[in-house]
Formats: sequence, structure tokens, C-alpha cells
Amino acid sequence: MGGLSHLEAAAVQTTTLVSYRRLRADCIGHCSAHRVAWQRLTGLGAAGAHFPNARFPKGVIPSRGSQFLAALAHHLPGLSAVWKFVLPRATRAAVAWKRRVPMSTRVPMPYLAAMAVAGLMIARGRRRMAICIVLSFLCYLRPFEVMRLTGSCLIPPVAASGTHLDSWGLLLNPSAAGAPGKTNLMDESVHVDLDQFLWPVLAALKVATPDASSLWDFSVVELRKEFAQCSELLELSALNPQLYSLRHGGASHDLLAMRRPVAAVQRLGRWAAPSSMKRYAKETHLQAALARVPDWVLVYGGLVEAHFRRLLESSYSADVLRLMPGR
Repeated sequence: MGGLSHLEAAAVQTTTLVSYRRLRADCIGHCSAHRVAWQRLTGLGAAGAHFPNARFPKGVIPSRGSQFLAALAHHLPGLSAVWKFVLPRATRAAVAWKRRVPMSTRVPMPYLAAMAVAGLMIARGRRRMAICIVLSFLCYLRPFEVMRLTGSCLIPPVAASGTHLDSWGLLLNPSAAGAPGKTNLMDESVHVDLDQFLWPVLAALKVATPDASSLWDFSVVELRKEFAQCSELLELSALNPQLYSLRHGGASHDLLAMRRPVAAVQRLGRWAAPSSMKRYAKETHLQAALARVPDWVLVYGGLVEAHFRRLLESSYSADVLRLMPGR
């Protein structure tokens, strides 16, 4: 294992490469501790079955099995085309692992709950965070995608161009930055078309942010922390809220409310196939999640939606929660 050329190593993203290296080291360490030979192909096949079996009872997420196989294929590129046949035991173990412990999906964040979180962020003085949350929900953005946005990524509408270009657009993973997205694509685009209340906000951001500067004055770690704190204050812990819940929630909301046809949701989410979208578009999960949101939070979220721009321009105190009915 090893000895990959620079371009071979660059075939996967840096974070994925780090994960592959950790899995490789974990597997070698496990085999050494249990005296399982892995240096030859026959021994590697046995090790590939032994390693998943040792990790399965310990509650490791099932995707680690398929990640382990992907790591083997990456570090042994000569076998990448036939590794399923060369390492049948490892393949069967990974498949059985996934079937025995199905991958759980994130609970989609309801729209008014997301707006309530944004409103509380405004009340706590984190206005740009609030915009980031709303933009992530409405455009189904992944956390790293929204954090990469700069002033040049905000594309203003062209009024005289017709209806398809008269809304604000976002340029994701621009080629000038040299960092592709999750699917290794650059210069992807989405449009903020149905939610015109956000257009003046984006216009103000465009004016206030130089092209090369980030739209945000915080890190993704700070965003996660603030998102978790606001969700807890709004009694949303039952939803297990995460930043990725916004992407799930946006797609589910548009389908459940019939705001967009399925093809438009797939295009906005940039899913290559409808099967990829199924993990995100969970309309019935959204209904169940909505039932777990306190009524006063839904009322608050509706008020934030109706007055989002005015709230951003004003300064009201976080004590607003004490005025909410049901608190």
C-alpha cells in the first residue's frame, strides 16, 4: 500500500484521503494485534472479512464497511477494477454490515423552525449567521458550500433577460478558487427564485462584501455552536438538529408544500439521479418532525418570515423569547 503518484492521490478530496489513511492504519493495527496476515492478497482477503466483523459489534456506523473497501481500492489501484472479485469475503461482510445496521437519515428541519432559529440568531446579534441559515435551507446548501461563498458568488438578476434570469443566483465552488464540490464539480449554480423576500438582503450583502472576501464573519465551528444553542433554546432538541438538516428540510419542504416539481427539486439540490435525492426528500419525516415543534416556535418562525428584512435592520433583544406565548 502506498507509492501513489501525486495525481493518483489527488483523485479523492483531501478529507476523504485523510479518512482512507486512518482506515488503512486502523486495519493494519487491528491485523497486527490479532496476528492476521494482510501483506499478501490471500491474507488481505481474510483481513477484509475479519476487520468489519470486529468493528460491527462496537456500534461503528455501517458506512465504514464500504469506506474500508473504497480505501483498499484507492491504496491498491491495480485491483480497483476487480477488487469485488479478488476480495469477495470483505465485500460480503460490508454488504451484510449495511443490511444489519441500516444507515439512519437526518431529520429534516421544518421551515418555520429554521426561520425561528434565524430569528433568534438575529436577536443574539448574529445577523449574518441568520442569513446563512435561511440561505442554506432555501437553496439546499451543504455546510461547506455555504461557507465557501464570497462576494463574487452572489450573482445579481438581469431584469431585461427574461423570467429565467431575473432572480438572484449563487455560484458554488467557483473554478477560480480551485476547490471542487462534493461531486468533484465546479461552477455549479442555483437560483433564489421563489423567495423574493431574500433578494434585498442579498443585494445588501453584495454591496457590503468585496468580491474576494467571505460573506460570513464566522467559522463553521462557530456556526454549528450557535445553531445548536439556538435550537436548544427553541426546544428543538427532539429533532437532533444539525446543519445538514437544513438541506434535508429545504428539499422536503418544497416537495411537501408542492412549491416545486420533483425535477426542479433534484436540479436545485444538484443530485445526479432521483435515487440520490430520496435520502434527502423525506416528506413524511418532515410531517413527523413538524409535530414535535412547539406551537409557539411555529408562531415565532412565521413572524420572522414575515418581517425578516425589518428584523435584520433593527436591533431587538434576545429577551424576545420571554414574550412568547407558551414559554
